[in-house]
Amino acid sequence: MKKLLILVLLFSACSVTEDTDKQKWIDSVYDQGWYWASNSGPVPFLSNGSFEASFLPWDKTMPDMPIRRVIYVLDEVNEDSTYAYYRFTYHFNGENLILYYGILHGVLDSTGEPGIFWACVKNITEPSPSDSDSVKKAWLLKTFAKGNFSNHINNTLGLKKSSRTSTIENNTPRDFNAPRSKDNYSGTIKN
Repeated sequence: MKKLLILVLLFSACSVTEDTDKQKWIDSVYDQGWYWASNSGPVPFLSNGSFEASFLPWDKTMPDMPIRRVIYVLDEVNEDSTYAYYRFTYHFNGENLILYYGILHGVLDSTGEPGIFWACVKNITEPSPSDSDSVKKAWLLKTFAKGNFSNHINNTLGLKKSSRTSTIENNTPRDFNAPRSKDNYSGTIKN
């Protein structure tokens, strides 16, 4: 009986697999307690790594492309879990468009504090308010496409303040998601 128990324990220990890149990303954004840079409260990351935030494709004065609250759904993560693509639905001119945004791990230039940042959009040739709806739709689909984000930091999405899973205030969070080298502060793009 002891031999059988040892075999079962040995088999179960060997079957433990390493977390996927997606799960590592989820752990890094959900379990570690990220907060808005304005300190107005927790970044609302869900347990699946997604979150709700505003999306403004263009100037607020363009009434047919308004700011909207959307759910950013985790779509793809690169190999070292520093960069992720999020998809979301944007309602424009009676259609629901599936758009994407890049989000990455990095650090603040001023303090070196680790954070999560919006990625820079590569192609931002902006439409004119007088352009047709079809031109604006094409611009949205081209600009907010998976391959149209650079690995450069844009605006701050969240800064790490404390661990969500800890009840001790001001604890030091795990640092497995910290940038691995100075060259990798902005993350990388999966080709």
